[in-house]
Formats: sequence, structure tokens, C-alpha cells
Amino acid sequence: RLTNVQMREDTSMKTGGAAAEMIIPEDAGELQSIVRELWEKQTPYVILGNGSNTLVTDAGYSGTVIKMDQGMSGIRTENDRIICGAGALMKDIARAALESGLAGFEFASGIPGSIGGAVFMNAGAYVTGSQLRRLGQYYAKAIHDHYGLDFDVLFGPAYKGIPLSVATAMAISELY
Repeated sequence: RLTNVQMREDTSMKTGGAAAEMIIPEDAGELQSIVRELWEKQTPYVILGNGSNTLVTDAGYSGTVIKMDQGMSGIRTENDRIICGAGALMKDIARAALESGLAGFEFASGIPGSIGGAVFMNAGAYVTGSQLRRLGQYYAKAIHDHYGLDFDVLFGPAYKGIPLSVATAMAISELY
């Protein structure tokens, strides 16, 4: 755990004040524990990927920043699938796809940032009901496979997160 972290060092815009705390999880299990602890203590937090196109106010952030860094950036391929952590860089995923002979991710080779941020920030790219339904099914399967179904709430921040949460809740109901 780091305290009083200057956010300009962790964003592509190189602006912003200090975050009260930054935690860099080593793996998904630690991330889950960190989020649970912050939730129980009612500590505000945000999740930061590569910091691409992220602006932080000069006043800083009084909560905790959870940074998806090396421990959350693993990439592997299994058959025709790429499995990666939220901190995996888009360019590295595109390279892994190329090396595994998988097509369809070439467009991402020049996009800065991590896959976790890209999925959230580019959720507006899903413009048809069937595309949004399929994305909800992917999220539902990932939640089910990694965390089970013992939870009460799916949280989606304003704008894109709300329809993603709704699509995921519908898929959970449909699939499980």
C-alpha cells in the first residue's frame, strides 16, 4: 500500500494531485480481498488501468486507487481464446493474438491502455441488442466461473456501467 501517490505519474495526461492511497494487487484473489475490505470499511475507491486518457483533479483523490499493474496483466491463449487480466495492455494482447494465429484483434494494436479500461470505455461500441446481450453473457460467465453467484448487487457506474450491469444481470438470470 502506497500513500500520498502523485497521480500525474500514473496517467498519460501527466496531470493531477495525490491519491490518499494506492494499492497494486498481485493477482485476482488479492484484488477480490482488497475490494471486499474497502467495501466493508466504506472507503471510496476507483480502479485504474494504464491511466490512458485519465484526468485527475489537481486537488487529488481522497480515496484509494486500485491499480491494475503487472500482477493483473497476464495473457495466455487457450485454443481460440485469449485469457488476460484487466491490466493487460491492448498492444500486448494484439501481439499474443497474432503469435497464436488468432484474427480479429488487429485493430487494438495501436490503442493505448489496458483491456479492463478498454472494455469499459468502449462499451458504447456495442450498438445492437444482440451485441450487448452477448457482452452481458461474457460478464455473467466470468462472474459465475470466478466468484459464484453468492452476491446481492451488480454495480455499474453511471452511463456505460448501468446498461452493462443490466445486461449482465439478465444474462445471469438466463444462464444460471
